[in-house]
Amino acid sequence: MKPLSRAERNDLLARLAEIDARLYPDDDAKEPSEKATARLEEKFYSTLAEYGDRLPRRILGRCPFTGMPFERAIDPFGLDGPWWHKDYLLRIEEPEIPSAYRIHLGSYSLMGRTPREAGEEVQPGPDAPFVIPRLLRLPGMVAVIMQVDLEVGDRAWVISYWSQQSIPAVRLHQPWLRKEHWFKNAKGKSSWTIANDTWDFDLAPYLADGRLRWIDPADRDHKVLGPADGRACPFVGLPGDRLPQIISDGERELSNLPDGSVVDPFSD
Repeated sequence: MKPLSRAERNDLLARLAEIDARLYPDDDAKEPSEKATARLEEKFYSTLAEYGDRLPRRILGRCPFTGMPFERAIDPFGLDGPWWHKDYLLRIEEPEIPSAYRIHLGSYSLMGRTPREAGEEVQPGPDAPFVIPRLLRLPGMVAVIMQVDLEVGDRAWVISYWSQQSIPAVRLHQPWLRKEHWFKNAKGKSSWTIANDTWDFDLAPYLADGRLRWIDPADRDHKVLGPADGRACPFVGLPGDRLPQIISDGERELSNLPDGSVVDPFSD
């Protein structure tokens, strides 16, 4: 399907909001009948599916071992898009990923603007790129940072993690924007946890030993660079709050850093 333009995307979001308002009206007397509710729900999910199917696919990283691209759907037009929401309802058919891909996380800068369009909660990470030391201690793990400039004027950094060695999924981490880490357990059944690993914003040591590599924002070929290339990484020492961001209802708040402790997902 043809990728969404900004206007087409905004039209789909307006349609979703209109359907949602009819499903959950402020006045209880205006609640739809059971039959009408079923029709509205079908329309809502078909509209949401069109949004997901037509999101642009972009390269968000590249395998440091084979050079194969890591390509994913993304909504570049604003944080009001369901793609960004913490409570994620989309089912997207994504491009095939390289075999060494393990997980990706991200950072996000509003570049000084107020996110007035944001309604539902978004947790896009801190203002500056970081690494998770525990992941980089896993066998053969290498991280790659790629800058992603968005149509709304914001800037993201996607940090993808790669290894050619087999690593049990339970040892990885929830992906960017998500709060839970879902995986198949030893019995092949779905299971989940919440990783609370500490972050490290001091990128220089990891760049020096090659465990962290990067892609030049000006390089349209997205070549992965490392210590042997002899170039300074532009992502070292970037400004910004080094705390998790929570964006909702047009406002931005900061939260506490993960501290490495075990999270009980069923605690209050």
